[in-house]
Amino acid sequence: MREYDGGRFLLCLSEEYDGKNGSALLMECARRFCGARRAVCPGEETLRRTPGGKPYFDFPGAPRFSVSHSGGVWGCALSAQRVGFDLERVRERDWQAVAARFFHPHERDFALAGGEAAFFTLWTAKESYVKYLGTGIDESFSSFCLAHGGMISGDALGVSFVWPPAPEEYYACVCVVAERAAILNVHQNLSAAMP
Repeated sequence: MREYDGGRFLLCLSEEYDGKNGSALLMECARRFCGARRAVCPGEETLRRTPGGKPYFDFPGAPRFSVSHSGGVWGCALSAQRVGFDLERVRERDWQAVAARFFHPHERDFALAGGEAAFFTLWTAKESYVKYLGTGIDESFSSFCLAHGGMISGDALGVSFVWPPAPEEYYACVCVVAERAAILNVHQNLSAAMP
């Protein structure tokens, strides 16, 4: 299992995913994340799902996580804060049709101008964002725009995107709260606590 330490998150990637060992891989990642932070690791018995199917640990102080798999690769991003992660294998598909259906008009232009690489970079960012929110892909997927001035940015949404190293022919993206948004939130919480 490979690791990528993004500072505010840990990403674990395994190229040995068989469709059945996701829970074991998740628990290994959680042990690595908690061990590096000298935190108590939640047990598998604390693993629950929201009504929408998103898994989480029902354990005080447990890490938040987001899981994705594509082809034979499985990955998980863990963080002390909310996190979203997507992993996509490049494969033959009509990505222009997918962009036309699911992307905001500015994003469609971005993908068409940049080709397949721009499409997958943007797709993984969008999907990591909806996983960050805990909503998944629905009719609102094209209602928000991440392509601004020829770049992908989550600034308007208060998030940051990180594209960590991924196996060949894969794209990966992690979505976390923006540094500035995290600082503002702490400041607002402190201000509210003061008389």
